[in-house]
This record gives sequence, C-alpha cells and structure tokens, in this order.
Amino acid sequence: MLRRSLGPMLALVAIVALLVSACGGSDSEVATATIAPPVATQAPTEQPTEPAVDSATATTPTEATATAPVAEATTATIEPTVMATESEAPASADLEGALIKLGDLPTGWTADTSDDDDSDAEPGVCNTESINAEHPAASRVEANFTGGQLGPYLGQTIGEYNDDEAEIAMQATREAIACGSWTDSDGVEWTINEMSFPDLGDDTLAFKITGTTSGFALAAEMAVVRDDNKIIAITHSGLGSVDSSLTEQVMRTTLDRLN
Repeated sequence: MLRRSLGPMLALVAIVALLVSACGGSDSEVATATIAPPVATQAPTEQPTEPAVDSATATTPTEATATAPVAEATTATIEPTVMATESEAPASADLEGALIKLGDLPTGWTADTSDDDDSDAEPGVCNTESINAEHPAASRVEANFTGGQLGPYLGQTIGEYNDDEAEIAMQATREAIACGSWTDSDGVEWTINEMSFPDLGDDTLAFKITGTTSGFALAAEMAVVRDDNKIIAITHSGLGSVDSSLTEQVMRTTLDRLN
C-alpha cells in the first residue's frame, strides 16, 4: 500500500533530476560512433543428390497414397483479465465499480498508465517493507491519474481482506509511518506527519509527506480508510502542495459507491 502510493512521487524525483541535469549539462559536443552490425555470410551448401530409383520397384503416386493424421482444430477462449497479484483473488465488480473515474476529477486530468509493477518489491515509507507485501489483500483494484508530466498525481487502491486482516493492515500502516523522517535510496530526505482528515468508515488514518530534491519541494498526502473488511487508500502528490479538498472528495465518493 505505502510503497505503491509513492510510485508517482519517486517518478517525479527522477523527472526533476533529469530536468536539472539537462539544464546544467556540458556545452562540449559529444561525438557518437555508429557501429554497423556484422553481416553473417552463409557458405553455399551442396545440394543432395537424389538416389536412383529402380524402375521395377518404383510406385506411382496413384498406387500408394500416404495418409497423414489430421489435427483437430481447437478454439482458444480469451478471458478478460482483472488486476490481481498471484496471492489475490479476482476483484469483485463492487470494488471495480467503486473506483474513481476520469469524470470524477476536475478538468485537465488524464489516466496514468505508467507501469509500476515492481513497486511492492522495494522499501516504502520510512524504508519499511511494503504493507501490500506483508499483508496482501484477498483482492485489490487500483486507478491512477495525473494532471501533467510534473503532476499532480492521484492514486487510489481498494483492497478487500479476509477475516480481521484489514484491521491488522491498518495497524501495520500506523506503525510504518511512526519514524517521522527518513532518507530513501536516492538520497532524498522525507518528513512524514499525521494530518487532519474527517473520521470516515470504521477507521481513518491520514498523513502528509514532504521532501526536497534539486531545490524542488515535493509534497504528498495520503488518506487511508477501513470500511468493514475493505481498505481504501488515496494518495495525492505533486510539486509544492496539493489540493486537500480533492483528496477528501475522492475518498467520500469511493465510500458512497461501496455503500
């Protein structure tokens, strides 16, 4: 949950670093060499000599007919895929229907289709293990949107858990953000603090993350709400600051659709 939510922020760090390096690059010309790939030559092969056929024993095509087995044609059925990890069951229609749609957002937003498949494999907030990896949901859906190349970004996940796993995952999230500050593998220093947010569902947790890279201020806020055995996580991030009212609006819309 936590690591996946930071994906857009980490991508923003990379974009900012690229912009800074492009602006401060050397004026010297760089010569580039074009290396043609080697062309493989094939030696001529000697054509095989057909063996002589004895006219006395030769068989005409009409006298001997070879019957080859005919493979029975099969029809492949392609089933629609639903986002779920190996440990997750297919997401229900209720979860998918509760996701935020593009029409729920202000003018100018687009769907973010960037790939973040390895997000759960790396350390997350406070350099802790991903909550998704430690406490996987039975099924999970997600939606991601962006307001532009440099943000803001908005991500949403809805996870459905078995038994009391949702409560355990919420407690693990609280423990994960207790560090107050940390430095990630890129050397960016982050600060994390709880922030005010309406009490929604059965349990609510909201916090704000800030950091600076190459002189650019980065900000993200995350709201996590448990509603029975489901956990909704909304992450809203960008340069400088983000609109907290949109974070709340998205969470309320999601809860209304689930209930």
